[in-house]
Amino acid sequence: MEKNFNEEQLSSGNAYLYKQYAGKCPNKIAFGNAEAIAQSKKLGVWSGNYQKPWDYRKQQRSN
Repeated sequence: MEKNFNEEQLSSGNAYLYKQYAGKCPNKIAFGNAEAIAQSKKLGVWSGNYQKPWDYRKQQRSN
């Protein structure tokens, strides 16, 4: 059985989906579903109140 590394990272809560870059990705639905699974199970980055990478970078630019 073939596995997609990106999907595995998302479903385990070890990554966020960058929705702004997923527009033309053929796996965007699967990736969105994988992230939703992690969110619902409160896995990894969804287990607490963590800052998303794009929010951190935006904050650093404004300082």
